[in-house]
Order: sequence, then C-alpha cells, then structure tokens
Amino acid sequence: MVAQFGTVIAGRPVITDYIVESVRNLGIEASGLEERKSFALKIAQDLFNFMTSFSTSTNSSMMVVPTNLLDRWMERFESKYRRDPNFMMKNN
Repeated sequence: MVAQFGTVIAGRPVITDYIVESVRNLGIEASGLEERKSFALKIAQDLFNFMTSFSTSTNSSMMVVPTNLLDRWMERFESKYRRDPNFMMKNN
C-alpha cells in the first residue's frame, strides 16, 4: 500500500494515522525508549557544557553567550559524530 499524506502544514505534508499506526504495529514506538532518553540527555548536557564554556555572565541565573553559539556547537557535534558516531554514549 502506498503511504497516504494528509493535510499540508507550513509547506510539509502531515503523515496520516495509517502510517502512525503502522509504526505502532512494528513495535518500535516504545523500543529503546530509555536509550533514546539517555542519548537525548547526553546531547543536552554536551550543549550545556559548551554554552557554559563561553558564558561571560557573573549572574548565576543568567548566561550570556555568543549569538552564533548553536551554529558553532552543531559544527562541533557533527565533526565529532563523523569521527565517532557513538561518541555521545561513551563515558567522559
């Protein structure tokens, strides 16, 4: 069966319930949930550590960082990922 698309929002097709239900039937919706959560937390921690290395604020409730910080972090992240796709899962 050909995948059906629903309405278009912001120029992107929205996948219908059929495809969502197919994913659920494959059992991949919940599989690896803890691993994905752990990976996401490691990425967030990496971003936070990168941000704090640039912080120039003395106020502990605020952080002042360069405006291109996210671009720089993404470049760094992609470079590390190219060298080792599993780098985030290693203990530092």
